Amino acid sequence: MSPSVLERAKGLLSEYQPKYLQGAKEEQLQWVAWKRLLAFEKYQRHRTMFYQLKSLTLYADSELLRYAYAELEESRGSFQPAKKTCEGLLKDPTNRTALSHIHTVYSFSEKN
Repeated sequence: MSPSVLERAKGLLSEYQPKYLQGAKEEQLQWVAWKRLLAFEKYQRHRTMFYQLKSLTLYADSELLRYAYAELEESRGSFQPAKKTCEGLLKDPTNRTALSHIHTVYSFSEKN
């Protein structure tokens, strides 16, 4: 005598339900791990930006720091802020050196 549809369904359910629940739990754990990673990355980015801004305000007259900031912005693809920083170096008579001219021409001659 063959089992009824209801009995087969109960059998399939009891066979596959533990596998499904285990997979769902693993997916949930992976989702939680990704969420934690994204939160950590967001925190790190804000912390890094805070220290960059703090160092720029403390050492605003540092030529090397301003070059480093311009290169950082350029590496991120933010050419206008980098160009503005370099042009600011050229406007300042104390920082208007051959190096500032070379850096500005080299960095932004092809990216305008």
